[in-house]
Amino acid sequence: FIRNYVVYIILAGAVAFSISVEFLAPLVFEYSQGKSLNYDYLFSSILFIPFITIFIYIYLSFKDIVFSLFHKIFKDMPYSSYIISILSGFAIGTILIINPSGAFSGHEIVQTLINDNSSIAIAMIFMIIALRMIATTFSLQANAVGGLFLPLMSIGALVGYGFGELAAEYFTVEPFYFAAV
Repeated sequence: FIRNYVVYIILAGAVAFSISVEFLAPLVFEYSQGKSLNYDYLFSSILFIPFITIFIYIYLSFKDIVFSLFHKIFKDMPYSSYIISILSGFAIGTILIINPSGAFSGHEIVQTLINDNSSIAIAMIFMIIALRMIATTFSLQANAVGGLFLPLMSIGALVGYGFGELAAEYFTVEPFYFAAV
């Protein structure tokens, strides 16, 4: 596969990078640990690996359940792609009404989590995580154009920030560190 399409993959990557440089604002990390290693973060970073793995498993399981459910329900139905798109639009519209941070690309969320000194409530973080997982899954099911990388990056930053808020209760860590990881 790669051998046959390597030129197209490189060309597509170059075009995507060129477009992103022109239209997307860069993520800037105002706070940085630099080249030093803070040992307060070592144990909490080791705990972060299974934490993020659990959330990845939850997201992938949820996505598979939604995909298989939609496939079973709408398999033989005429105009099934239109029905799925309409249902997905209703789901994402409902998410926008509940919390606008649950939709869109998530660039602003990631920027805020990494560079803002204010704290966000843990319940709010995990609600936005759940809503973003639902919105991304329904968008994929409806074949909506919008990308997968940035929404998943914002979910990862939210999970990292949520873990950082929980870890700050027991360790001397800053939540933005885990949002950036």
